[in-house]
Amino acid sequence: MFQNNLLMAAAGGVKAVDIQYQGLFGSDASSRTYTYSSAPLGDAATDRIIVVACAYANYSNTLSSCTVGGVTMTQIVTDTSPNAKAYLLYKAVATGTSADIVVTWTGGSGTPTDGAIAVWSVYNSTGTPYASNEDTNYTASSVALDASLNVPNNGGLIAYTSRGLSGGGPPAITGATEDFDETAGAELAQRGASINLAIGESPRSVTAAAINYSRLLTCSWGP
Repeated sequence: MFQNNLLMAAAGGVKAVDIQYQGLFGSDASSRTYTYSSAPLGDAATDRIIVVACAYANYSNTLSSCTVGGVTMTQIVTDTSPNAKAYLLYKAVATGTSADIVVTWTGGSGTPTDGAIAVWSVYNSTGTPYASNEDTNYTASSVALDASLNVPNNGGLIAYTSRGLSGGGPPAITGATEDFDETAGAELAQRGASINLAIGESPRSVTAAAINYSRLLTCSWGP
């Protein structure tokens, strides 16, 4: 991990967290269960944590389960919007460089549409999130999103924003480096960002522009 070697050198030999974006996967189908086949997980390692962001468009469903290669993920944070929810989840997955990721939704007044996920690998962390936050702007178009959070020295963060209805893209994220800006089908647009920090911040400012029907979720990791 060349990037991690640089971080260790900058930190005076202290092993630093290394967050690596792996990919985005979407479907324009209407379904309660989405299977994303052979999603990349990055290099296998005994300390590897997989972080998954998942979202859908339309209706008030909730997450029933998310598995990576059959391993059930643990929820970090979900947004508080009444519709088209988004989640961040994590779990230690030490083996394999790819796996099927299966997301199942339940409840609600209709079937989810345009399900999607994004995947990051986290190396050299304690194995559990250091902090998390969320902000939802479901109807107002004049209020910026703020999901700032604490990040320790030699740590890092992941940020994810989505817009669950048609009509435009998701808000841009500030406070981390953009990993993607993509759409899944006709009604789900999303962005993801991450950053590794040699010097932590309490809090690290992570914000997104004011756009209605959007949400911003964040999580940080420490060594």
